[in-house]
Amino acid sequence: MKSLYGIIFICSVVYLSGCAPQYQTVAFEKKRTPLNPIAHKGVVNYKPKVTLRYAVEPLAAQKEYEEEVARRQQQYNEALEKFNNATIQERILQGLTKPRLILPDAPDMPYIYNEQDLENRINIEGMNKGDVNPLEINITYNGYNVERVKVVKDKKKRKVDGVEYVDTVYYGRADVKHPLMLYARSPIGSDYAIQVPQTDNFKTLKTSDYSDSAAARKNIVSRIEEEEKTIGITNLEHVNRLLNSQFGTQDIQYFVNIYTFESTSKNDYSDLQEASLSAQLGLKLLNTDPNSAYEKLNKAYSIWSDALNEYSPGKKARINDKVKKGILLNLTAVSIFTENWEGALKHITELENMKLSSAEKGELNRLRGIYRDLKSRYDALAQ
Repeated sequence: MKSLYGIIFICSVVYLSGCAPQYQTVAFEKKRTPLNPIAHKGVVNYKPKVTLRYAVEPLAAQKEYEEEVARRQQQYNEALEKFNNATIQERILQGLTKPRLILPDAPDMPYIYNEQDLENRINIEGMNKGDVNPLEINITYNGYNVERVKVVKDKKKRKVDGVEYVDTVYYGRADVKHPLMLYARSPIGSDYAIQVPQTDNFKTLKTSDYSDSAAARKNIVSRIEEEEKTIGITNLEHVNRLLNSQFGTQDIQYFVNIYTFESTSKNDYSDLQEASLSAQLGLKLLNTDPNSAYEKLNKAYSIWSDALNEYSPGKKARINDKVKKGILLNLTAVSIFTENWEGALKHITELENMKLSSAEKGELNRLRGIYRDLKSRYDALAQ
């Protein structure tokens, strides 16, 4: 059996040999262009409108109710006046009795949002709210859905002075959602429509534990009513994210893992360290000084590409398999953020054909997702 000292020594050698790449996580901002071609065709204004489709019938019922109340109130007032002005003899002869005001039951009304307030919460970065040739945005509220309301009986264990007790508790739960439909039409005739995905998913409400079921039921009913008043507002966060992805120009924060390698007595990685530093500085400058950023990123790209020419599959080689994978991940990242789409795809394909660790697969998948998103936005510029 190896001693602990021997294990530590072996690990140290592996770490210093350059076979186990380290990485520096770089967070930076980059302006993200719209995914939808509509935004690249001279449309600079947008005009939001909220339609409460779910409220149409209830509001009509409420209006009908109010009209019926007014009609009955008038009839009652007229009958009461006639009764009060009649003599006792006239009341007897005409069969008049003191009238009673009987009103219909009020309709059961949902919570009605303020449309203007909701419209004011819509914001697309890089565009202006305005009426001149705007991108017309309509958000339709389809109604608050409540399902699977129930009180659940459960057991909870607790210990007091070492003695375990089992208590019977009750909690309420329910699933709710308020689906929204988004429709956008530009003055040039193009349109975009989608059922906002996140708003079509049920959200589970759950109460605290209670010692009796009545309290749990009362609390879940209260939670459902409270959620009805807020879910329509919080759902606009999903709408704004979708609108900004499709039509907005935003500063988005990205992060990239730049792989580095420590020099050893056998292998000098000072060139890769220089490339790593140049790439990190370049990424940080993408938004503020793009010319300097591209210069530094291209310098790093050139150093890493030259190093790949030395590749040898031998473990002791300066550019072995593990070093190569780190370099390829770096080249993929730099290619994406310098819009070198052909290079990015080439490096992604090469990595896909190599044996990767779970961490390397995760980083490749993340970069692949960024590549697809930013490439789609780049292509939209030319449509």
